[in-house]
This record gives sequence, structure tokens and C-alpha cells, in this order.
Amino acid sequence: MIRLFHMPTIRSLRVIWLMEEMGIAYELVPVSLGPHGLEHPDFARYNPLNTVPTLVDGDVVMTESGAMVSYLMTKYGPTELALAADHRDYPAYLHWQWFCEASLAEHIVTYRLHTEFLPPDHRSETARDQASKDIQKRLQEAERRFGAQSWAVADQVTAADIFLGHACHAVVGLREGPALPQNLQRYYQRLMDRPAFARATRC
Repeated sequence: MIRLFHMPTIRSLRVIWLMEEMGIAYELVPVSLGPHGLEHPDFARYNPLNTVPTLVDGDVVMTESGAMVSYLMTKYGPTELALAADHRDYPAYLHWQWFCEASLAEHIVTYRLHTEFLPPDHRSETARDQASKDIQKRLQEAERRFGAQSWAVADQVTAADIFLGHACHAVVGLREGPALPQNLQRYYQRLMDRPAFARATRC
């Protein structure tokens, strides 16, 4: 069975949600934050980088959540969450995944560093405010291109929604952070109504 080393409020949500949508059996292994970093008796031997999530599937060990999504869809598919390369929306399907991973995530992390993770005397209001502006700018781009459609691409839930939904969830959880624009708010509500998403966010 797949084991996923996990802490709440991180990118594990992508992987848990995907496995819930696909009906893949898995064991969630909570990792705690101790004085010397992340702690679990089995964790260090799988991931010397000391990062979560970490996925263990037999001899396979993965530490990048985006790669886990692709791996699980390929190995445990076929699944309607994955679009074929000849689908008309395949470019947009890739775009939203990389938009969330490359364009948006770094600014969410920076915002959290300077509001939660760093000691107060190491936080920068300037860095926090700039991260907030960068998040807002990218959310507005998503709002503009997303429009009022129900899902990110192809009129169905796909891995693009796994990435975009996780990004919306992260933004909603920011302390006094930027708010989701109107269409993305409605989109996020539709995601919360999905049983698999609801189960994943309770982990």
C-alpha cells in the first residue's frame, strides 16, 4: 500500500485529494515538527532532505507533490483526471498545473514565511506585502482566464483542478492575506462540495 508522509496545510493535499478521487488505497503517515526538524521513526531513511510530502510506493520514493500526481495517474489509471495529449484543452491543462506550481506557489510560500514560519524578528513587512501583491496579480490573471466556467479545463474535473484547487485552498488559509476573486470563490465552493476534496482537507 502507498504510504504518504504528511503534515497539514502543505502540498500533501494535492496527492491525498487525487487518491481520494481515484479510489487509491493509501496510508497517511503523520510527521511532527520537533526541535531538530520533521520527525518520524521511518522518515529519515526515505527522505534525507527532510521535506514533506514524501510518497513511498514499494521501491518508489518521491518527494515532489506535482510529480506524485502525474505518477499516480499514470500507474493507477486510466483516469478521467488526466487529459490525453491530443485533447483540445491539453495545453491549458498543462498551463494551470505549472501556473500554480511555478507562478503562484512561490509567492504563497513567501507570504507564509513572513507571517507564520519565520521567527518574528526575521520577518519582513516589505517581503510580506510584495508577496501579497504578487499573489493578487496572479489570482486576477486566473480570474480573467478562468471566467465563469465550472472547472479549469475540458468541462470536467482534471488534474488541473487538483493544482488550482490546492492553490485556492492555500490562499484561503493565509493569515490576513489576499482574498480569492469572485469567480475563483465560486469555483472553490464547488470544490468543497466534492466528497473527495472534503475528505482530503480533513486530513
